[in-house]
Amino acid sequence: MSRKKAREGLVFLMYQSLFDDHINADKIDLFIENFDYNKVQSTYINNGYNNITQHIEEIDSVISKNLKNWSIERMYKLDLSILRVAVYEILFEEETPNEVAVNEAVEIAKTYGTTDSSKLINGILGTILRSRK
Repeated sequence: MSRKKAREGLVFLMYQSLFDDHINADKIDLFIENFDYNKVQSTYINNGYNNITQHIEEIDSVISKNLKNWSIERMYKLDLSILRVAVYEILFEEETPNEVAVNEAVEIAKTYGTTDSSKLINGILGTILRSRK
């Protein structure tokens, strides 16, 4: 359960960053403190946020290439945040099996997204995985 809560936290932080261009270490620490994440979860969120922002152009490029008749700018912002975390895990997080990254992203979308979010995310991530093989 620890990684699941941390993954949701990372999605929420990525979502917040879409509206706040000045996320820094203090804001991340405050976010972690407010939601009572443990040390392992905090480390995952910090590392994930820093790695995603460092590789955001590559992550967004992979997402954009796999959108059909859609643009990243038009996406529901929570779906984009979920996809960024999942694509980060697929591309850069060797500890997380790809199937787990996809499944967790779909579950987060079912919980917090629109009625179509989980299908959209599953489809995009499935296309990304097939193209990597």
